[in-house]
Amino acid sequence: AVLFKEKRSKSGDVEVTGKTTKASPQMSLLTKEGLVFVITLAADYWQEISDGQRIALLDHHLSACRAEEKDGGMMRYYVSPPDLGFYRDELERHGCWRTSGATLSLETLGALFGADEV
Repeated sequence: AVLFKEKRSKSGDVEVTGKTTKASPQMSLLTKEGLVFVITLAADYWQEISDGQRIALLDHHLSACRAEEKDGGMMRYYVSPPDLGFYRDELERHGCWRTSGATLSLETLGALFGADEV
């Protein structure tokens, strides 16, 4: 399900324009098929962005929705964190030091933050 709330919120100094969660048991009762995930988007942000940005925002949240079949055919549903999670300061001091997940080349980091920043 995709729901809209009136305004975006903040977490520290970062605007939160959407959130992906597993549906509560009560929420999943609202449809015949049952809901597995709920994506909540900020309506004020949605009105400000282009159609292409809206597609990208939805794709971002849909990418977090994961399912895997376990032994015996049971399904496991979960919200996956993003593949990349880092702070700009951390990258500037240590580069891409993590040993799990995606790694970034200096060229990619330069494209993200500007060639003079890395």
